Amino acid sequence: MLGKIKEKFLTIVKTQEDVQQDVDELFPFEYKALPGVVVTLSHPKVWFLDEKNQVELMVDVSVKALLVGEHHGSVNICGQVVYDEVDRKIVLKNPELLKLNIPSVSDKYIDTINAVLNIIMKKHLSDLFAFSLPEGIKYSLVKGLTIDNRTVRISLL
Repeated sequence: MLGKIKEKFLTIVKTQEDVQQDVDELFPFEYKALPGVVVTLSHPKVWFLDEKNQVELMVDVSVKALLVGEHHGSVNICGQVVYDEVDRKIVLKNPELLKLNIPSVSDKYIDTINAVLNIIMKKHLSDLFAFSLPEGIKYSLVKGLTIDNRTVRISLL
């Protein structure tokens, strides 16, 4: 019985819907660091992959480039969910591009778009996925994080 009480008070639970709401607030995201290229990410959809402690995101993508025009599609990204002690947030670690779908772009340009999306993932995706834990918790006490039954469970000491 003590174990169940301890688990109830020392576990933070966020559902997939809670995380979806947190992530929605951070989009749309516009990336303009490359000359003549603007990439906009919008409408994220979050899926928890229970057995793997991972999250998959499907995001609408819009690419505008001087010589190529404007094209729309989607990108699927997957990454490990971890607690970042420095920023005190749950973030997506080592995001991997699973699928890029922009039907109107020729194969000639798809590799370039893929490279730009990989830059965005490495530099910005952790921030775009991040969600904070409730205020007032001693964050140094975070013991572990698991995804189970479409919920993130953050265990405290």
